[in-house]
Amino acid sequence: MREWHRAHPERRARYSRKHHETHPSARRDYYLANVERIAARDKARRVADPTINRRTVAAKYGLTLEERDALLRNPCAICGGTATDIDHDHETGAVRGALCGSCNSGIGHLRDDPELVTRAAEYLAARRPLLRIA
Repeated sequence: MREWHRAHPERRARYSRKHHETHPSARRDYYLANVERIAARDKARRVADPTINRRTVAAKYGLTLEERDALLRNPCAICGGTATDIDHDHETGAVRGALCGSCNSGIGHLRDDPELVTRAAEYLAARRPLLRIA
């Protein structure tokens, strides 16, 4: 493929001119030039349909709005705080339950690996300060 591009620079340039708006930098430039207009449009959509965020999250995990709302009425499955996020298995996509943002981020940073979670718990339980900072 690389050889073809080297052999046909005029065709590549013609394609780039024709499709410049799909290039990531063009999208970024458009967003930066229109950030206030885009924010106003998004706000108007949220005001017109307050369930838009809830529906998006529910659809992402294959849930109905009622199922999503019922899950989030439960406390966080880890710390017992207010659940704000739907937790799911990244390999299968299956919903595991509802967590607060901190717990969901924590297990996400530990790559959903039970071994890493266990090692982190053992570390916290046995941790002794190495030096005292005054």
